[in-house]
Formats: sequence, C-alpha cells, structure tokens
Amino acid sequence: MSLVEAERIVDVTRDKYAVEEGYIDSSVETSPWIPFLTENVFVRYLSFDIRNNSTVVVLKIDGPGGLGVHRHRGPVQAMTLEGS
Repeated sequence: MSLVEAERIVDVTRDKYAVEEGYIDSSVETSPWIPFLTENVFVRYLSFDIRNNSTVVVLKIDGPGGLGVHRHRGPVQAMTLEGS
C-alpha cells in the first residue's frame, strides 16, 4: 500500500467517525460573558478541544473578589493580565 492510499483511508475513516472540530468566534455575541459562581465573576469560553480534554476560558472579576479555593481535574495554565 502506498502512502497516498493510506492517507486516503485515514481521511475516509476520520470523516466517518471523528467528531467535527468546533470554532468559537471571539466576538461577545458568539461567546458572551457568563456569570460564574459569584455576582462579579464572569467567564468567556473561547475553545473546546474534546480530543485532548482542554478548554480555553477567559476569566474576569469586576471589582474586588476572587474564586476562592477550588480544584481542577487536570493541568491549568493561568495568566493575570491586570490586578493581582
């Protein structure tokens, strides 16, 4: 079997069984700010990767406050853009 033939088989199988990729536009209309846990905490979902079980989320806290102690089932990468 040639490499081209193998790639065609993979393409047909992927198209038949794979979950279609999703794209979430960066506009607020497509991904609105959603209240999260308390009244001044909001999240926006930007990406869902179901194959690797990861999500990209923007978290916003208006005014003083925070999330408090909580747990995650997997690794988390975070960056503070403003505040502390």
